[in-house]
Amino acid sequence: MDGVGGPGDEAEDRIGMLIVTSARGDREGFARLYDLGAPRVLGIVGRIVHDPDRAQAVLRDVFLEAWRTAAGFDPVESSGRAWLLAIAHRRAVDERGPRASAELLDAAEPRVHGRRLARALVALSDEQRVALTHAYFGGRSEAEIAALTGATAETVRARLRDGLSRVRSELGAAS
Repeated sequence: MDGVGGPGDEAEDRIGMLIVTSARGDREGFARLYDLGAPRVLGIVGRIVHDPDRAQAVLRDVFLEAWRTAAGFDPVESSGRAWLLAIAHRRAVDERGPRASAELLDAAEPRVHGRRLARALVALSDEQRVALTHAYFGGRSEAEIAALTGATAETVRARLRDGLSRVRSELGAAS
């Protein structure tokens, strides 16, 4: 989940490097960051917002926030992709309205991204991890997760709630 050893490592390293250069005011680096990150950001935003025009507006907001907050990015604590996608997810959820996955993002950001969150997710049951992964990384609703997993919406809601509680506990212990 953290990208270590995976095929996306080179792009992952480039995204982090481009965030760091953007923090120094490098507009050309920021343009490259946008080119590299926008397709993935738009994919996540689109799955959450479900409206192409609103998704484009959120995409602009994500990169505006990334430009303004790039100095707060710490490549030791988070991968560049995780940092950028956390912004995208939060902005998209804000645009669509509150959802259970927003709670996970609130628990994980800004203290924790990527690697620490991945370690916290390992402590979950398989069912909780699947539900939270679909909600957080996939931007799926409880009903969508229920359809994907064959569980009832009530069961998914319980898995999200219990999994979120466990993640918060794990992240609190890692602080």
